[in-house]
Amino acid sequence: MLKKTKLEENVNADDKYLADRRIFFKFNSGVIFFIGLLGIITYLIPKTKVAQITSPYIINNILPMIYFIVFSFLYGGIFLIGDEEMRGFLNYFFQDDILDLGIIAAYFGLISLILAIFIKTIIEKLLGIKIKTILLYDILGFLIGRGLLLVLIYFMEDKDKDNNNEDNKNNEKQ
Repeated sequence: MLKKTKLEENVNADDKYLADRRIFFKFNSGVIFFIGLLGIITYLIPKTKVAQITSPYIINNILPMIYFIVFSFLYGGIFLIGDEEMRGFLNYFFQDDILDLGIIAAYFGLISLILAIFIKTIIEKLLGIKIKTILLYDILGFLIGRGLLLVLIYFMEDKDKDNNNEDNKNNEKQ
């Protein structure tokens, strides 16, 4: 195997940088587009004058949890998907993996909170009610949302493992 010259190494590094930058900006432009779209939908939905739900139990207990379930699920999901999409490009600026992780987590926490607020506003407008935030329900909603995400990931990974095992068996037979 021939050893690469410095020029070839620099060209490959530049190509990797450009590829990582393209992935970073493509992912973030998708996130920003989705936030903008949800913001426009939130703005355009007319507020319902008459409450669609009259049960105090649902209004005071269930809906506050749903808001935080959505936040937790979105935060975990966006973080899992976006970590890989962003880390390659951020490594050019921050050499510390913990710092990268902190920046990515803070960014996705903010994005998820914005999305959850839009979704909360949409629900409030459609149902004609005001959703109260209660710390206990926020904590329970966060735990439920994260639990749902982890269960979903678990079953998706099992399915991927089963598919990989079947592919390996088919390759061995050939």
